[in-house]
Amino acid sequence: MGKLHIIDVSIVGIYLFLCLAIGLYKSTKIKTIREYTVGSGNFPLIALVATNFATYISARSTMGDVTEIFQSGLIYGIPVLLCFLSWLITSKLYITNIYQFKNCISLSEIMYELYGGLALHVTNFCSIVLSIGFVTTQMLAIGYLFQEYFQIQYHIGVIIGFSILTFYSAFGGIRGVVLTDILQFFIFFCALPIICGFLYYEVGGYSKIKESLPKSHLESFLTKDTMLLFVGYIFYTIIPLHSAPYIQRLLMSTNQEKLKKTYNICAFLTLIFSILILLIGLMMRAKAPGIEPNLVFYYFINNYLPPVLKSILLIGILAIIMSTADSWLNNASAIIAHDVAKKINSNITNKQEIRIAIIATFSISLLCTICAFWVDSILKAIFMVFNFWVPIILIPLTAGFLKFRTNSTAFLYSVIMAILLCLLGRYISSDFGVISMTTGTIGSAIGLFFGHCWQVKRGIIKVKKPSHKEYKPTLNQKIKQLIDSFLALKKKVEVSKSSYYTFALFIMTLNIPILILGYNAS
Repeated sequence: MGKLHIIDVSIVGIYLFLCLAIGLYKSTKIKTIREYTVGSGNFPLIALVATNFATYISARSTMGDVTEIFQSGLIYGIPVLLCFLSWLITSKLYITNIYQFKNCISLSEIMYELYGGLALHVTNFCSIVLSIGFVTTQMLAIGYLFQEYFQIQYHIGVIIGFSILTFYSAFGGIRGVVLTDILQFFIFFCALPIICGFLYYEVGGYSKIKESLPKSHLESFLTKDTMLLFVGYIFYTIIPLHSAPYIQRLLMSTNQEKLKKTYNICAFLTLIFSILILLIGLMMRAKAPGIEPNLVFYYFINNYLPPVLKSILLIGILAIIMSTADSWLNNASAIIAHDVAKKINSNITNKQEIRIAIIATFSISLLCTICAFWVDSILKAIFMVFNFWVPIILIPLTAGFLKFRTNSTAFLYSVIMAILLCLLGRYISSDFGVISMTTGTIGSAIGLFFGHCWQVKRGIIKVKKPSHKEYKPTLNQKIKQLIDSFLALKKKVEVSKSSYYTFALFIMTLNIPILILGYNAS
């Protein structure tokens, strides 16, 4: 069948059947919209790690990132290596303060609690648009995959793959999504290291890679013309994971320590994953520089992998596509059922909410299938939809988690300034990308805090002054505290194996540039 051996087809078919069976099995255990959206809150650590990481790994972070590294080299590759910081930043900003929103089941409810009805409607709209954008890009990837390897027409491939996805996402709820995410997580982490090692052997090793790459990819990638783009890429890769599916997963667990462990593990896995993606992008540029960038992954599969590895990789690609899409579908359907329909008619029962969520899942999938015919680049599509999300949501949400409280008027100023500066960034860079996203986020911060301070000055917002004078340590006291902290850390390192592992990981990270660029003693 096409370019696949019958064994490959059978393995892929079994995988898709398992995903469908898991979702339908879990459909009988869901009684309320909370169970459909965030489960019962007693997910084990491995489930939280798998579902968070599987949501993070998408067509964008694999095929999209490999394509961009193939084209641009380290100007995009170095920011990709910093992606693990987003997990640590999210843990520091959000997990520590998630207890404030323990009764919420979605990002929209959190924004409503912080800024009122306007924020609820804006967040609902932006979440649905972002979900449609993400699911559409996953459909684009899976459609090309079926067309390339099963010799099935693009639109039929989309319908087959996402029919299965839609069924287990719709009927299985978050528990169906989590179980399939665990399956997809293990499959993918078995596949990618094998793929990378196989390609490294085929290319001929590190020296051959370095010799074959153009200087613009390694040594002279950073110039005056590319500096702003480089900064924008770094901002894009390290911003907190604040979109609705990630907040949904934060609300899935009531145990903060378990959540912190989850994010620390995901940060470590992301660092490994990013190194592999960077190496694949650079190795493919060295091995086949003349191929179409959007087909880099598929070209490698066709030309360098034997049948068994080919089927493993195909399942891995299907896993990353479907694990991301199911999370966004589940999130969007929950928003429509709970944050839209329930707000319009508060008399809706739990069964009716679940029914609305199922109908919404099918409706969104149909809309995304239609949109998939208009998209031709995964990464550009992601940047486009992120320009509808990051500038509007990131700053108000993070400020709320950090216990900054204001009103809906300040939020409105934030939205207006975010849109205006996003358009300014679009004018500067000629497209909606990382630059416009960065300028829009700056505008959001200006609007939110200016709107708040202006209302405080006019007496509209009353600020409570502390009843006691704030203690400020002197310079000598600060130095003494710093020394005491260092000595305490040193003592901890001496008695804790985990600290040794953390230190070793840090040293490994410092050596990544040497691994990529090489070392020249002269």
